[in-house]
Amino acid sequence: MKQIEEEQKVIEEKKKKEKETKLVSLPPEPNEGDKGIIQVVFRLPNGQRIERRFNQTDKLQIAYDFLDSRKDIDIPKYDLM
Repeated sequence: MKQIEEEQKVIEEKKKKEKETKLVSLPPEPNEGDKGIIQVVFRLPNGQRIERRFNQTDKLQIAYDFLDSRKDIDIPKYDLM
């Protein structure tokens, strides 16, 4: 039982560090009204909506990293459509 708790703790700590790493690596959100930006709305399974602006030249990985870095979201697997 104690071993399982320890393993879960290690997994949670790893997830936390991954979120922090992705958050730090994100480029700053462009200002509203800047040229060459897009506004993206993410709708989560629970109905929550999250909005963010990205540069048109940003790679899709940045959107994934943005979602993965959110501390208020814990979705193990998802697709962007």
